Amino acid sequence: MSPRKRALPVVPPKEVDPLADRWLKRVKNYPLIAALTVLGTVVAAVIAFWQMAADFYERWVQVPVSLAAFNLSSTSDMYFQERPFNCKLEGVTVRTFMPDPHKEENHAVSLDFVFTNNSKSDAVINAVDLDVTEVGQFAGGRPGIVVPNHIYVVNLKHQVGIQSFALTPVYRVPGNDTGSFAVVFKPASEGMGLCWMMKAIFHTSLGNVSSETFSVIMSNVEG
Repeated sequence: MSPRKRALPVVPPKEVDPLADRWLKRVKNYPLIAALTVLGTVVAAVIAFWQMAADFYERWVQVPVSLAAFNLSSTSDMYFQERPFNCKLEGVTVRTFMPDPHKEENHAVSLDFVFTNNSKSDAVINAVDLDVTEVGQFAGGRPGIVVPNHIYVVNLKHQVGIQSFALTPVYRVPGNDTGSFAVVFKPASEGMGLCWMMKAIFHTSLGNVSSETFSVIMSNVEG
C-alpha cells in the first residue's frame, strides 16, 4: 500500500501594498517630510475648527440687533445743531450735538436712536449705559430715518464713568423689523457749556448694542 501524499500548504498570494501604505513607509524614511505632513494636518484641523467656531458664532452668538442710526430728534427745533468736533477740540473728531447757546441757555438735547432687528424674535431693550470717557467745559442735524414712538429722559451727571439708566417701559423691536425711540439728555449738574464724550450701550434681550463715540454739549444755569 503506497503512502498517502501530504497536501502542501496553500500559500496565499502576496498582497500588493496599497498606495497609501507605500507612501507612509517612504515618509517614515524622511523625517522632514513626516514633520511637514504632521504640521499640515494640524494646520488643516485648526482652520476647520475656527471655521466651525465662526459659523457657530454667526448663528448662535452674534447679536442680531444693530443700531442703524442716531441723529438729532426729528421733532427738534432750530435751537439744535450738529458739529464735527469733540469736547476738547483735539484728537479724533466725533459727532457733537448741542443747542445754540445764543438762543437758549437751558436746553436738553434729544437724539433719535434707530434699531434694526434681523432675528425672528422680538428684541426687548430695557436699559442703557452711558459710558462717559471725557468731560469738560466748552466756551461759549438731521432727522432720524424712523419716527420715534417713545421718549426716555436721562439725567446726565458731569463725570467720567458708566451711568446706567433703566428704560421704563421697555422698548420692543419686533422680529425682522425696525424701531426707534428718542433719548433726551438733561444735565444733572450745573454749569455753562458742559460737555460729555461718550458711547451709548443698549441692553437688549438678544445682546448688547453700542453706538459710536459722540459728544453732547449743554448748559444748566439756575435762573
